[in-house]
Amino acid sequence: MQKIAIIPARSGSKRISGKNCKDFLGQPLIAHPIKNLLATALFSKVIVSTDSHEIAEFSQSLGAEVPFIRQPELADDFTTTVEVIQDVLIRIGASTADNDLIFCAYPGAVLSLDSWRSFIGQGEFLAEEFLVTVGRMRNSPQRSIRRTTTHGFMEMAQPENSGIRTQDLEEHFYDAGKAYAAKTSTWLAAKSVLSNPFRTYELPYWEAQDLDEPVDWEIAELMLRGRI
Repeated sequence: MQKIAIIPARSGSKRISGKNCKDFLGQPLIAHPIKNLLATALFSKVIVSTDSHEIAEFSQSLGAEVPFIRQPELADDFTTTVEVIQDVLIRIGASTADNDLIFCAYPGAVLSLDSWRSFIGQGEFLAEEFLVTVGRMRNSPQRSIRRTTTHGFMEMAQPENSGIRTQDLEEHFYDAGKAYAAKTSTWLAAKSVLSNPFRTYELPYWEAQDLDEPVDWEIAELMLRGRI
């Protein structure tokens, strides 16, 4: 059974321009997952799927494979992760008969080497489900508030929870959007990573930090400096 890592890295980024090649803690963002995935020495291939020749050349200089340039129709805002992974698998000749483990890692997956090794180790126990990186919600959604139809006023979204201590409420988690894993056959048959019950790997909050807005970037650098 082979392990193959695929990094989806399109050129377009609406909220942070040039995000995947932007400097993060002294090197381009995408360099972090490429270097650490290669450093685990657990993968037969680390593949980058991109529509950008610049990203392709830089990824190859770090040791990743870029067997093709992704088609524009698979690099827009509506293309799903599953579609990108399926495209790579089909292009490299994978089939549902393969028993390989396929790991998807985003350029913003700035995880420690230990976290990567632990995540990959959990992937070895997968059957027909996905393994998903998750973060723990630090604020209870059951105590959220929402705007009312009256201008300037708000109300509790779930007023029945107003008298319950936050530590007594059920814990909630979210898809951290850093990495996923499943067997080849599971990826090829999937419509969505989260459409069926899945296993989870909980990240510490500093590794689960979003990188969607400029302020997210600043917070992530502050939290991760000295940890990776």
